[in-house]
Amino acid sequence: MSTRSLLPLLVLLAVACESAPRKEPDPAKGEAITISNDDLEPLNTFMLETRRLVVGDFVRIRLSRQYFQERMGLTRDFRYVEKKSWTEEDGTIVVSLKSIATDQATNIDPDLLPRIYFGSGLEIRAYREIRIIFVNRVTREVPIFIDMEARAADGNARMWVGGRLEYEQPRIVIRTQLTWDEKFERYRHTPGIG
Repeated sequence: MSTRSLLPLLVLLAVACESAPRKEPDPAKGEAITISNDDLEPLNTFMLETRRLVVGDFVRIRLSRQYFQERMGLTRDFRYVEKKSWTEEDGTIVVSLKSIATDQATNIDPDLLPRIYFGSGLEIRAYREIRIIFVNRVTREVPIFIDMEARAADGNARMWVGGRLEYEQPRIVIRTQLTWDEKFERYRHTPGIG
């Protein structure tokens, strides 16, 4: 077969490849989702830079493993805080930081509490327990999210913003996520505090 007779066949094959639908990444199978730095910037500001301190008796945080696991830090004194972690069947990682300080019933030193932080932004402390749930399965539409609830056993949970007390109520919730905007073909940050 000559090169001249192969040319129409190669052109047809190239057109067929171009018109084939492109497969979207599947995060459930571990395929990566690419998010631009411009799309991440509002989330970075909200989570990693805006100084917030949340304190409650019990704090539960459900969040995407992507983005948050590598940006979260924790501090604890093993004499006062017990750490346990395990992996669920679906790949969800659960971390429990429980206060075991028994020598101070009142006026507890805040540095002895279970504590986690995200950059120099959000910091969370709990008098009793912080439970962190890293979700492994996310969707392309919502690849990054955090859903945090701080509760008080008696009285109020508190949140300071920039060193000033902003919220004092039995339950404080922070929800934020990146959501795919089909119209603008980019990710949008949706923050929420209440």
